[in-house]
Amino acid sequence: MAPMKGHRAEAYLLVSFAGLAVIPLLFILRFVDNNRLTSWQWVFADGGLGIVYMLILPAIFLAYVFSRFALPERFPDFFLFFAAFAISAFLWNIPEVLLDASRYFIQAKSLAQYGPGFFWKEWGRAITAWTDLPLVPFLYGLLFKLFGETRFSIQIFNSLLFASSIVLISRIGAILWDKTTGFYAGLLLLAIPYLPTQVPLLLVDIATMFFLILAVYSYLKALSAGGLFWYSMSCMGIMLALFSKYSTWPMLGILPVITLVYLHKNPARIIRRALLIGLAAALVAGFVFYLKHEIFLEQIHILRTFQAQGLKRWQEGYISSLFFQVYPLVTLAALWGLFRAFRKKDYRFLVAGWFFIFVFVLQIKRMRYMIPLLPLLTLMAAYGLNGLHDERLKKFSCYIAVFSSLIILFAVYKPFLLRTSMNNLQEAGHYLDNLPEETFSVLCLPQQDSSGSTFVALPILDIYTRKTLRSETLWTPPDGHPEFMQRSLRFSWELQQPDFYLPVAPNGTTPRVIIASRDPFKSQKGADVQKNQVVMKKFHQHTGVFRYKTLVTILPR
Repeated sequence: MAPMKGHRAEAYLLVSFAGLAVIPLLFILRFVDNNRLTSWQWVFADGGLGIVYMLILPAIFLAYVFSRFALPERFPDFFLFFAAFAISAFLWNIPEVLLDASRYFIQAKSLAQYGPGFFWKEWGRAITAWTDLPLVPFLYGLLFKLFGETRFSIQIFNSLLFASSIVLISRIGAILWDKTTGFYAGLLLLAIPYLPTQVPLLLVDIATMFFLILAVYSYLKALSAGGLFWYSMSCMGIMLALFSKYSTWPMLGILPVITLVYLHKNPARIIRRALLIGLAAALVAGFVFYLKHEIFLEQIHILRTFQAQGLKRWQEGYISSLFFQVYPLVTLAALWGLFRAFRKKDYRFLVAGWFFIFVFVLQIKRMRYMIPLLPLLTLMAAYGLNGLHDERLKKFSCYIAVFSSLIILFAVYKPFLLRTSMNNLQEAGHYLDNLPEETFSVLCLPQQDSSGSTFVALPILDIYTRKTLRSETLWTPPDGHPEFMQRSLRFSWELQQPDFYLPVAPNGTTPRVIIASRDPFKSQKGADVQKNQVVMKKFHQHTGVFRYKTLVTILPR
């Protein structure tokens, strides 16, 4: 390698020093991070800074090596897709850490067992929908029906969508500006350590992100190129986004912004194309809404009352989300991109800037709710990095951000999530698969420190095992405790018990699984076990961070 000139060497040293300093600085300030899942206060509670810092130096050297080669930019789609898929695949053994997975699993399992017709007829009735839209659980159910009831098929699907989202935002950047901007926008999506932790989970956020970015990409192509194919793709993208999650409804406000940005090219043609796409999507969406309007209106009522009020209590800080869960370079570059666009009067930046408009105007202060728009944040950052005229220095900075984020992801976030009590369900499910019995009786004891229902842990246990699980009791809300209906885990009490978990008459021939928040052989309300009972296996690990706990005890026949 040729030696660097003085000013370039100084710039590289400055960026290297920043890469070395940023993680210790965040570690010192970790008390500011109030994320509800991977707060730095929690993930570093048992140490970890030492190994992270040991890996930063090799990461900076590796970033320098990558910055010297142009091969990734020559094949951007392949490189970005393969890198994103591979990274997410190494996270497939992360447990389901959010209880919402129970709802989506029940909906998908219902389709797999009873068919799409039953799903469409009973969605929102016998199949509890809560505030979930039907598209993603429907797709999960189809995967279960085609490939069997395995989490593996869902994880491959989500990894494909995650990798495809990175490719799509790269192409959006190329449409708005150039291929280099698009490549960095896709690359920097890997510099958000929180985001890949969501890929292995049986949730709807990754799919929603893909469908929203697909809607943006296909709409851009339809406005610029026209043609029946892109009109159809745009309409389909909008429909997929609309029926993925309610939060995408206001997020799709980006489409009128795109229309305004493109309006100067040929106003009459752009308006005609926008109206054609909008009317087609509105007709299809209106028809679906009409067929299920009672359920949709009931869900919207819950969102307007309970969820809207809850958002004020379940918030996380902007600093937490944009500087701890997102690598700081991404946020700082996005802010610099905002300044550059304002100075240059580049109206195309409004498309990427929709992230800031949406998040700050609507006061979205929770990382999970930002997920569908995170590709727009990295698009802002890529535009900001264009202010660096030294292409190698730009790549060097990006790769430091990516490699540092991957170190945080694999050295700290992943081990922490594997230590949570939710991992007990995963290990217990794998253990049950190795037992000769086919049916297991599950007793869910009340939570001692959480307002949530332990019943929702049964479907999550079911995710990990091929065996048949039957609840010992009916899923009923606690009598005389209406305050449970005002808690964040209210859905756990309103989840309707599906037929495949209904109790069966005990015959003493099935092993028993107990899910509880404490050791069931110690004093615990609602326990129906003998203290001298023989135990086959215990899975009782927990971090002590989360109030909702799932400790699993397996008893013989």
